[in-house]
Amino acid sequence: MGVGRRPCAIAYDPEQRRAFIANSLSDSISIIHLAPKPRTTGTIRLGPRKKMSQIARGERLFYDAHQSFHGWFSCHSCHTEGHANGRLNDNAADGGFGAPKKVLSLLGVVDTAPWSWLGERNDLIHSIHESIETTMGEVSSREKTEALHAFMKTLAPAPALRGSLSELEQKKGMTIFETLRCDECHSPPHFTDPESYDVGLTDEVGHTHFNPPSLLGVSQRTHWLHDGRAKSLRSIFEDHHHMIREDLPDQDLSNLLRFLESL
Repeated sequence: MGVGRRPCAIAYDPEQRRAFIANSLSDSISIIHLAPKPRTTGTIRLGPRKKMSQIARGERLFYDAHQSFHGWFSCHSCHTEGHANGRLNDNAADGGFGAPKKVLSLLGVVDTAPWSWLGERNDLIHSIHESIETTMGEVSSREKTEALHAFMKTLAPAPALRGSLSELEQKKGMTIFETLRCDECHSPPHFTDPESYDVGLTDEVGHTHFNPPSLLGVSQRTHWLHDGRAKSLRSIFEDHHHMIREDLPDQDLSNLLRFLESL
């Protein structure tokens, strides 16, 4: 059944056996009659059509599955609401296949060059173009790519899970962060770095150097490290000893985790 762009809510009328679908990117409501056979019977416009800005066109494209081969998925399918779906994806972003990696968040993406886990994409517009043509299997255009780029530039970093820390808590956490030399790869203010580093991990095809993802909003993720092997922020250090030589004292680890959760 045909409805509008990005249907996001439904209301059901049991007496008339009708459903009303809210289409957020069409500013419309689709009317579906469910008996005797489900069919779209009307559209309610929520106002006059406005001239669409480049950002609005980019937002439409972001949620539009027609940008992929056979309409299988949209940018939103992997980068949910611009963030990430928490899954592994095996695509050509790292130059080939055979080494699935965690989907990276696009929130705050404009400030986190270079892109991809291997840090081999230095131009965001070109990276968007490559993703459409290789990962999504569809032909792109300069107009589409620039519209998506304009929309992505509006995506702010994910908010911190924990509220702001006291000055003392901030100082304690930052001191441990710097003592462990975390800031050499995750440099403020975006807590990332343009270089790629050997962090003691190897993917399935032999890559050993990875670009550090931004730590802004790191507490909002569900799995960590390139292949999602760490199931919590604590697990990064306790189970996988990420870039540390020995276990951290409990209080130091707690202070560090509070600091990371505040980013």
